Amino acid sequence: MSWVVEEAGFDPNRIAINGNKYMLGNGAMGYRGTLEEFGKEQLTACTLAGLYDKVGDRWREPVNAPNGLSTRYYCEGRPLGLLSSEHESHRQSLNVRNATFERETVLAGPGNNRIEIRSRRFVSMKRLDLLLMKVELCASEDCELTVLTGIDGDVWDINGPHLEEPETLAADGIVAVSAVTHELRRTVGVAEAIRWESVPASVSIEREGPSVFRRATFSCKAGETYAFTKYVSVVIGDDRPAVLERALSRARSAAESAYEDHLREHEAEWEKKWAESDVAIEGDEEAQFALRYSLYQLHIIAPTHSERVSIPARGLSGQVYKGAVFWDTEMFMLPFFLYSQPDVARNLVMYRVHTLDGARRKAKEYGYRGAFYAWESQETGDDACTLFNVTDVFTNRPMRTYFRDKQIHISADAACGIWQYYEYTGDESVLLDGGAEAILECARFFYSYAYYKEDKKRYELLDVTGPDEYHERVGNNAFTNAMAKRTIGIALAALELLREKHPEMCRELIGKLDYSEDLASLSKMHNELYVPGPDPRTGVIEQFDGYRKLEDVDLPTLKSRMLNKNEYLGGGSGLATTTQILKQADVVLMLHLLKDDYAQDVKRANWEYYEPRTEHGSSLSSCVYALVASDIGAPDWAYRYFMKTATIDLTGESKQYVGTLYIGGTHPAANGGAWMAAVLGFAGARLHRGALVVKPSLPQGWQSIAFPMYVKGQRLLISVTPSEVVVRSDAANLKSQLIRVGEEERAVWPGGTLTFRSGRSERETDLPGPFKGALFDLDGVLVDTAKYHYLAWKQLAGQLGFEFTEADNERLKGVSRMRSLEIVLEVGGVELSEEEKLRLAEEKNERYLQYIRRMDESELLPGAKRYLQALRAQGVKIALGSASKNAAFILDKVGIADLFDAIVDGTKVSRAKPDPEVFVVGCRELGLEPDDCVVFEDAEAGVQAALAAGMRVVGIGHADILGAAHRVVRGLDELVG
Repeated sequence: MSWVVEEAGFDPNRIAINGNKYMLGNGAMGYRGTLEEFGKEQLTACTLAGLYDKVGDRWREPVNAPNGLSTRYYCEGRPLGLLSSEHESHRQSLNVRNATFERETVLAGPGNNRIEIRSRRFVSMKRLDLLLMKVELCASEDCELTVLTGIDGDVWDINGPHLEEPETLAADGIVAVSAVTHELRRTVGVAEAIRWESVPASVSIEREGPSVFRRATFSCKAGETYAFTKYVSVVIGDDRPAVLERALSRARSAAESAYEDHLREHEAEWEKKWAESDVAIEGDEEAQFALRYSLYQLHIIAPTHSERVSIPARGLSGQVYKGAVFWDTEMFMLPFFLYSQPDVARNLVMYRVHTLDGARRKAKEYGYRGAFYAWESQETGDDACTLFNVTDVFTNRPMRTYFRDKQIHISADAACGIWQYYEYTGDESVLLDGGAEAILECARFFYSYAYYKEDKKRYELLDVTGPDEYHERVGNNAFTNAMAKRTIGIALAALELLREKHPEMCRELIGKLDYSEDLASLSKMHNELYVPGPDPRTGVIEQFDGYRKLEDVDLPTLKSRMLNKNEYLGGGSGLATTTQILKQADVVLMLHLLKDDYAQDVKRANWEYYEPRTEHGSSLSSCVYALVASDIGAPDWAYRYFMKTATIDLTGESKQYVGTLYIGGTHPAANGGAWMAAVLGFAGARLHRGALVVKPSLPQGWQSIAFPMYVKGQRLLISVTPSEVVVRSDAANLKSQLIRVGEEERAVWPGGTLTFRSGRSERETDLPGPFKGALFDLDGVLVDTAKYHYLAWKQLAGQLGFEFTEADNERLKGVSRMRSLEIVLEVGGVELSEEEKLRLAEEKNERYLQYIRRMDESELLPGAKRYLQALRAQGVKIALGSASKNAAFILDKVGIADLFDAIVDGTKVSRAKPDPEVFVVGCRELGLEPDDCVVFEDAEAGVQAALAAGMRVVGIGHADILGAAHRVVRGLDELVG
C-alpha cells in the first residue's frame, strides 16, 4: 500500500482532480491522469516543459501537445466508455515506485455482453520523448469490436489555440501530427507507432481536422484477449521537417522493442531515483505513503535534461498559472533536490542564471538597476504576470493586483537559491558560470529600490508586497527586508570568494558590471538596512509597518462576512486587507529560513501569534508552520500541518479558484514542503556551517525515519529514532563529514558509521591513552606571526594617512586578506577601486613576508622545540596543519622543519577551518587513523576542525574559548615541564 494509490468506481465530478492525482511525467513532459477515451473537455493534456505561446492579448502559457494516446472503443458500432455507456466496475491506480498508471474497466455492451478494458501506460524516464500504452480487450460474448486510436490534435487550451497549421501523416505503419506555435513558430511533432497482438491487421486511416487515427475492426471471440501497444514520440524544434523526421524515427525505433522491455529500463531509472531520495517512516503507514507520493510528484517534473527550464508552480499538470516558475522553486522545492539530486538542483539555479537578462529588463522597466526577477517567469525570464491577475466575482471585472511590480522578494529568493546550492555542494562552477553575476545584480537591485531615512539613519524597503498577498503595498515587510539583507550579505561573500580564489575573474566581473562604486554602498546598506525585530515585551515581530493597527478579527468571523465562496480576500477591497488575517505568515517563514538568527522563545511567540491569524490561502503555508513547530519542540502540531501538506494532491482539497480564475493542478511546492517538514523538521537534519546537524523532533507514533542525504558531494544514510541517531557514510566517498547531534560533534569517515544515543557522557577532560600522531597548527602554537600581520597593516594604514590600532586589529582575526583590507579601509574611511585594493593587498603581503624573512629560532614559542623533540623520541609522527602558504618557509627559518614528517599548508588544501580538510589530509599523509592522532590548536575554529576530523585535541590558550578541546594548556611548555 505504501507505493500505490488507487480508487474503485467512477465519479465524473472528480475527472479534473484525478487528472492531477494520477499524473505521469519525466521532467520533459507531463501527462495528466485522464483515461485514454477522454478528450479536451475532460482536460486531457500532454504539457511540454519550457515551450510557451501567446495568442493575441491573452495570457502567455505552456503548450499542450497533440494527444498520442487517444483511443476510443466501440462494440457493434456503439461507443464504449465511462462517459458513453454503463459500467459494472472501474478501478484505476498509480504505482509511484515505477511511475505506471493502470485502469481496469468492465463496460456494458449490447445485450448481456460485458467488455473488459485494461490499459497500462508510462512516460519513459529513460527516453524523455517517449510515452507508451498497452491495451488489452476481452468480451464475455462473441462480438465485433472497433478500436479508433491515434493522435488527437484538438487539444485543451486555456488561452489558445496555440498550435497552428496542423499537418497529418500516415506512412509505413506510423501516423504523425505536426503543428507550429502561434508566437515563436516552433514545431511540435508527435508520431505514433503501434504493435498489434491477436488483432487482425485490417486497419484503415481516418483524419479528423488536426487529428489522425487508425480504425481497426475485428471479430472478438468470447473470453479471448486482444492487445496492442502504442509507442508515441513527442519532439520539439525549430525546423519542421527535421522535427517530424526525428519523431517518426524515434517512434519507429521504440516499436522494435516490446512494452515490457521499455518498462524495465524505465523502472531501472526510477529505482535510481528512489535510492537517492526515499524517506522510510516506521510506525505511520498513512504518512509514509503521503510522503512518497509527494516525492513522486517532484520527480516527474524535475528537469534532468536541461538547465534552461525550471519547475512551474503547477508542475506539468497543465496551463494553470501560465506554466510559470515562481519563488516556490527556490524556497520549497530546491532543498529536496539539493540533498537528494544535486545535479537537478544545479539545473534549477542555473535557470535563474540563464534568465538574468529578463530580470535586468524588468528592473529597467520599473526604473531600477540590477536584476528584478519575474514574479511569473517563463523561458526568457521576462515577467508573464499581468497587472490584473484576479477577476472580481461580483463585477466580473479584472482587479488590479501588485504581484508583478511589488513582490520584490523574488530577487532575494533567486539569489539565495544560487548561493545555497554553492554552500551545500561546494560546487563553485555555478558561481563562475554566471551565478555570482546574478547575485550581484540582485543585491544592486535592492540598493536601487531602497530608501535611506536620514532621520533614522537606516535603509528601508517601502511599498512592497510580501508572500502574504492579502496585504499589498506595505512598508518594511519583515520577510522582504530580512531576505534583502541576506542577499546583500551573500553578494559580499561571493565577491570575497572570487577575490581569494579567482582574482582575475573577479576583476573582470566588477569591470563588466561597473560595480566598484556599488561595493561601498552595499556594505553600508548591509549594516544599516532595517529588519523589524521582536517586540521586547511579547517577542512578536510585526509583519510590516502598521500591521498591529489592523482589525484583530478571528478567521471564522472574517469568513462569516464572505458573500461568495470564491471571492478574493486581498486586493484593494478584499475582506482580509484591513484585518490581521494573513494568506500565509511571512514572519514564520523568515524564522525558518533564518532560524539561527532568532531565539527559540521568539520563534515560539511568533508561531503562536500568527498561527490563528493565518488563513492558509496558499498551498505553501502549511509546511512552514510544520517546520517551525518542529523547531520549537511541538511535533504533534507540526504533524497536522505536515499531513495537510503531504496529502494536498491526494485529497484534491485545495483552492480551485481565486475569484473566477481556475487555479487547479498539482502543488509541487507543497510536495517539496512535505519533504522539508519530514527531513528538515521531524528529523531535524540540515547543513549548518559545514556540519550536518541533526536535531530530531519526531511526532507521536513514529518509530523511525531514515533517508539518504548528499552533503558536499558525500552521500550519507541517516536513521533517526526517538532514542538515537545513526549516520552511515557511503564507502565510495573520499572525505570525512562533521556530524553534530545535540552538543556532540564527530566525523563520519568513508564506509564508517556513527551512532549518537541520548544520555551520552560528557567529554573526557584529559587525553585518553597513547597516540601515534601529532598535528600542530603553526601560528599561536609554535610561533607567533600575528604581530607581523598587524605591523604590516599598521604600516599600510599610515601610508594612507590614518591610525590602525591593536583594538582595530581584533576585527581581523579569522578574516581573509581581502576582507581584512576592506575592514582596514573602513577604519580609515577610505574608498578605493578594486584594482587599487588588489594592489594594496599584494603590497601588505610583501611587507609581511619581509618580516618573516628575518625570523630565526628565537621566534619559537616556549617549549615548542623541546616538545617536538620529545614526541619524536617516543616514535610519534608529526605533521603541520596550517592554512598559511608560508608555513614551510617559516618552519625552515626557525630551524624545526626537520622535526616534521609531513607539512600540510595552504598549497595543499583550499578550505579554511573549521572545515577539517587540513587535518584529514595531514592524518592521511602520516598514514594513520584519526583515533591515533592528537591536534594542538590555539583557535576555536581549529578545535572544531580537529573534532570534525575525529581527532582528540589539545587547546593552547584559554579554557573559556577552547573549552570544547579534550584538554587546555597555556602553552607547549606545560607539556614538557
